Amino acid sequence: MIKFFLKMLVANKKDTEILKFTTVGSVDDGKSTLIGRLLFDSKAIFEDQLESVQKTSAKKGFNGIDLSLLTDGLAAEREQGITIDVAYRYFATPKRKFIIADTPGHVQYTRNMVTGASTANLTIILVDARNGILDQSRRHAYISALLGIPYFIVAVNKMDLVDYSEARFNEIVSSFNEMMNSIGIKPSQIFYIPVSALAGDNVVNRGEQLHDKTAVERASSRLRRTNDRSVLNVHEDHEDDENAEIGVRQQSDNMPWYKGATIMQVLESVNPNTVQSFNKFRMPVQIVIRNDSPEYRDFRGFAGKITCGEIKVGDEIISLPSKKKSRVKSIHLYEAKLDRAHAGQSVTICLEDEIDTSRGDMFVKVGEEPALEAQFSADLCWMSEDPFQLGKKYYLKHCSSLVKAMPTKIEYKLDVNNFSKHTAETLSLNDIARVEFKLLKAIPVDKYNESRSTGSFILIDEITNNTVAAGMIR
Repeated sequence: MIKFFLKMLVANKKDTEILKFTTVGSVDDGKSTLIGRLLFDSKAIFEDQLESVQKTSAKKGFNGIDLSLLTDGLAAEREQGITIDVAYRYFATPKRKFIIADTPGHVQYTRNMVTGASTANLTIILVDARNGILDQSRRHAYISALLGIPYFIVAVNKMDLVDYSEARFNEIVSSFNEMMNSIGIKPSQIFYIPVSALAGDNVVNRGEQLHDKTAVERASSRLRRTNDRSVLNVHEDHEDDENAEIGVRQQSDNMPWYKGATIMQVLESVNPNTVQSFNKFRMPVQIVIRNDSPEYRDFRGFAGKITCGEIKVGDEIISLPSKKKSRVKSIHLYEAKLDRAHAGQSVTICLEDEIDTSRGDMFVKVGEEPALEAQFSADLCWMSEDPFQLGKKYYLKHCSSLVKAMPTKIEYKLDVNNFSKHTAETLSLNDIARVEFKLLKAIPVDKYNESRSTGSFILIDEITNNTVAAGMIR
C-alpha cells in the first residue's frame, strides 16, 4: 500500500514540498485519532481500509468509526487501544505532501518516539484538555527540542470533554509557554490550537461531526478507482461542494472564540526546509564499488548518500579521517552520469587519484572540514532496560562508521518534571543526560544543532548488539 501511495504522489505533476511531522504526547491524549482525522478529512484513505475500520469499529461498539484504527495496525495495538510501534502514513493536499510518524505515548515505548521524531520538521504535541501537561508531555517536548525540531503545534485535544472552555485552553497555553520557554523554544516556533480530534474541530476543517454511519457511507461513496485500488481523492479542494455534503462548517460553532488557524493550515504553511540550512558537503562512504566488466574496466567508485551540501565534477575533496586529498573525476547515479549532486542523493563518486578510503570514512570538501574528535560531550537518550554504566565499552555508530567508545562522565541528568539538572552515576530507561565520551579513534563530527545527520549517533551494546541509546553531539 505504501509503495502504491508513494507512486501516486510522485505521479502528481505539481512540484509540491514534503513536510515530515510527528505526533507525540502522553498515552490516550488522542494522537492516533488525530492522525486518523487528518487522513479521513484529507481523503487519503483506501476504500478497503475504511471498510475494515468500519467493521472493527462496529465490533467494538462504535456507532460511527474509530479513527485511531487507521494508524494502529498491529493486532496488539487494536486489542489494547494503544500505539506501540511507530506508524508512518503518507498523504497529500494540493499544496504539499506529508509523511506522518505516529509515535507511542507509553513511557516504556519512549525509544520508539525518539526514532519517529528524529527526522521530523514539525512536532504535534497532544495535550488532553482534562488532564493538562503530564510527565510524558514534558519528556516528549524536551526530546523534540533536543532533536532540533523547529516547529511545534500544541494541540489541546478533547475540548468537547471540557465543554469547549476557552478558560481551560488559556490555562494550558500559559503553563505550556512557561515550560517551553525554560527549554529555549521561542513563542514564534509554537502554534496553540484547541481541537476535538473525534469531532473534527480545528483539525482540517473548522468542525465536522462524524459520529454516525450515514456520514461515513456518504464519504465512502465518493471514492474513486485508481490502479485497481480505491483511494480517496487527495487533490480536491477542502471547501468544495462535496465537503458540504458531510456537514463541514466553515466556522466552528463549538469554539467561536478561537480565530486562529486549523492544524492543516499550519501544516501547509510552515517552511519544511528550516532544518536543512547546513550546506557544507558531507558524504559518508557506504561501500567501495569495483567493476571489471569490459564497459567499466578498472572502475573504482565510492558509494554513499550525500547528507549535506553539494558536490560537482572537479571539486577537491578530502577523505576523513585519513586526510587524503583528490578531485572528483565523475559522479554516477544508477546508469547516469551527473555534473553535480546534492543532499539527499545516493551516488557513486570516482576520484582522479587512488586513495585508501573504505566504509566508515567521510568525503568533505577541502576548506569545509569538520572537527576530528576522539572525545566529546553529547545529550543522551537512554533507551535500554539495562542500566547505563560509566566505564563500560559500547559501539558508537556515527553515519557509516563504527568505533568503540566509553562514557567517562555524566555531566548531569535531567528531571523532566521541572527540567532541573542533577548529578548521577548511572542512567535507567528513558533518562536524558549530558554525557562525556572517549573514543578509540577520532571521527569527523559536526555539532548536532548544525547538522542532524553528522551530529548524531547511536550506542550499541557490544555483547547483545542491541541499540541502547541515541546521542546528539554538543
